[in-house]
Amino acid sequence: MVDRIGSVYLKRLFFLHLGRTEALKRILLQPLQMHTPTASCSIHNQRQVARAWAFASAQLAWEARPDLSIRFIESALGPLEVQLTCDQCRDRLKAHMETVKIQWSAVKDFNILMKARPSL
Repeated sequence: MVDRIGSVYLKRLFFLHLGRTEALKRILLQPLQMHTPTASCSIHNQRQVARAWAFASAQLAWEARPDLSIRFIESALGPLEVQLTCDQCRDRLKAHMETVKIQWSAVKDFNILMKARPSL
């Protein structure tokens, strides 16, 4: 199969996979933004949420693959929302998850590379 692909496209494929993996790590490791503390949600509570996000996203980044689906990201990070009692924290988490999904879907895909290559 390597002979059929050719060295140029094989190199492009490897660099595409490496680039997608690095992009996913960069996207996931962006910290969760905190809101102004309220009577029901202190800075301590928000730090716990931020730590939970950091832990879950670090696990995803550790297992990062170039073909990681958005549904897998949702299933890994979604349970964090269930534990939240603060509406502002929940809204920020949802917004951050949406940003992650949008940024990940914007990263160059393997299918784009395959459409760009000449037919074998």
